[in-house]
Amino acid sequence: MYTKIKYVGIEHLELGAYDAVANFNIGRKPSVVILEGLNIVQGQYPTRGCIKSNKKRFMFAAINKKKEVQAGRKFLQGLKKKNEDREIDLEG
Repeated sequence: MYTKIKYVGIEHLELGAYDAVANFNIGRKPSVVILEGLNIVQGQYPTRGCIKSNKKRFMFAAINKKKEVQAGRKFLQGLKKKNEDREIDLEG
């Protein structure tokens, strides 16, 4: 985890933000496109890795979309909230 006090230049910050948004919206392929735009040629392994990563992402998205999983997640969030409230009450 990075600290908030670490300095990065605006170019690095913009590149990181673009990469994060593109990975969320499209998948891992934009990372390779960005590197190619910087004249860093990638081989077959990063491309294969992108495809594998996207398949895994789609699989987990399909699982997490199910109503049972969503209900379980809400239930666990409720338990966590109750525990936090109980700890706050005990602290006074």
